[in-house]
Formats: sequence, C-alpha cells, structure tokens
Amino acid sequence: MIYVVDDHEINVELLAELLGQKGYSVRTFTDALEAWEETQIAPPDLLLLDVMMPGLDGITFCRRVKQELAAAFIPVILITALGEKEVRAAGLEAGADDFISKPFDQMELLIKVRNYLHGKALYDQLQTSLNQAKRQLTLAAEVQKSLFVPSLQIVQDLGAELLYYPSGYLSGDVVDLQPRQDGTLVFMADVSGHGVDAALLACSVKLLFSQISHSTSCPQEILHLLNEATVDLLAENTAGYYVTAICAFINSDSLSVAAAGHPLALVAASSEIVEFGDAGLPLGIYSNQTYPLAKRDRIGLDWVLFYTDGLAQTMDLRQLHSTNLQSWLVRTKQVIRQLAAADGLQDDVTAVVVSSN
Repeated sequence: MIYVVDDHEINVELLAELLGQKGYSVRTFTDALEAWEETQIAPPDLLLLDVMMPGLDGITFCRRVKQELAAAFIPVILITALGEKEVRAAGLEAGADDFISKPFDQMELLIKVRNYLHGKALYDQLQTSLNQAKRQLTLAAEVQKSLFVPSLQIVQDLGAELLYYPSGYLSGDVVDLQPRQDGTLVFMADVSGHGVDAALLACSVKLLFSQISHSTSCPQEILHLLNEATVDLLAENTAGYYVTAICAFINSDSLSVAAAGHPLALVAASSEIVEFGDAGLPLGIYSNQTYPLAKRDRIGLDWVLFYTDGLAQTMDLRQLHSTNLQSWLVRTKQVIRQLAAADGLQDDVTAVVVSSN
C-alpha cells in the first residue's frame, strides 16, 4: 500500500492514476494530519509526501515517521520543487529516503517506487524470518531450562540456592544437583563460546554427565570419564571448543571436589572464605587426564559456592568477605537482572550455593 499525501487535489489524483495504472494499491490524502493518524493505525509500505502542506508539513511528517514508527521501516519519498537545496537538506536530516522534483518525471518516479517497495518487501520478509527464529529460540530456551535447571532437593541437612541467567536465548552453562542416599552430587560446566553451537554442546555434556553419574559418585572419576567422552565428542572439533567443569560430592561427613579448568569452589568455614581444590585441564582437549580430588571435613562448614566465570565477571566476589551471604545473593540477583534488562549480560551466569541448615 502506498500513501500519497499532498494538499493539492490535482496532484494526488495524478499520482494515484499513474501508480494505479501500474497495479499499485494507493490511498490519497489532502489532509496531512489525517494521513498521519492513518499512518499510525495502518502503516503503508511507502509514503509519498509533499513538502509544503498546512497543518503538518512533509518534513515534520517524515521526522515523526522515522522516529515514532521506526520499527515499521516505512520508506519516505519527499516531493519538492526544483532547486530547493535547503529543503532537501532538511529532508535528509529528517530521515527522508529519496526525493522527487516537481514537475516529476514519470519514469524516474516509477523506478524509485518499484525499488523502495522491493526493499520494504525484503525487510518485511527478514522481520518475519527473525520473528520466527525468535519464537523457535524462545521455545528452545524453555526446553533447555527444563533440562538444565535442577530440582533443589537436597539431603543430609543441606540447603541450596541456584542462580541461572543465560546471556542470550540459550546457555552454554550446565548445572545439576543429584541427591543420593548418602549425600548430594553437584555438577557444573561451562562450554567455551556462545550461541547455538555452545548450547548444543552443553546439552551433550549434560546428557553425558547424567549417564556417567549413574555408576559413580566420585567427582574425580566422573570428570575423568566425562573428559574421555568429551574428547571423542569433539574429535572433529575445528572451532577450538572445550568445557570447564567442577564436580563435588557432599555428605554429612565431608566435602569432595574435583575441577577441570573451572573456577574453584569458594568455601566458608570458621569465618573464613577460601578457594578449595585444584583444577586440571578443561574437558575435551587431551585424553587420559587425571583430576586432583580435594577433600575436607564438613565440621565448621557454613556454605560452598560453585560458579561459572560469568559470575566473577559480573560481581566482585571479594565482597563476600565483608557481607552476609543472603544479602550478597539478593544484591547479585538485582545487579544481574538490571544488566540483563539494560545492555544484556556478556556471559552466562550460573551459580549454586550449598549451605548447612
């Protein structure tokens, strides 16, 4: 649909007849204010605007379209008199896409109309494809979240709190908590990179961990077996993907932790907060790797924080030394949500706090 707006009846009739002969759908307006109201209700595919009109001139009309209806991507051609250089400059400043001089050349007008309508159609097709992709990604994110966000059921007098904030639709972070009869298994992983590829690899890591953890609760053994499986998975890897991971087993007596290139767990005990354990190489790089197992008593243990590097990039973890854990968690959630709503997160943020009740 093309809107032709000119306060001179003869001009709109000439343009409507010319465009109509070429098969275009045209609506004409001699009242610019009426045309503006209709443009807001039913945006056209192209606007032909006379510059000099009472009530609302063409340049102001154009500026409103480009500012207030920018998402509609409406091309605007201004109709000017020959030699109006200042008017053209003002039109360009207002966002006009092109100009036609009166008296206009019919061939030039028809070529410009055809080209801008073609561009508008391509834009609309792209927007339709993008919207469809967004819907698919939203659905994929919901499915991934249902798979990746575990139940916080904990045994052996422990409590847990989870932070899970993807930087986009999909996340490359993996987290799982598995209650066992004799304790709780905690697993976290972070796939290098972002986007769909990283998310798909994260899904594979999640599935591999689920299979491996059926046969053992030893963090060291789990990481060794997971590394072998990940090396095989990435055998044809040319993009340099790898996976950092940390695995822990907590029961009423002790805490055992093994890590693969992952940020070490933070342990709060006896009023001190320290990093706990050692980290081997990330998963998926070399086979036959061993991962050091760190073990300590549960006596005096207040809480353990497992996290991906996205949390360290977002928050100053040193603040944990000078503030209450719950206050810090509340503040962290506020900051992350503010960042996500503003410029977006630079990296996925995932964390689990396991605490003694």
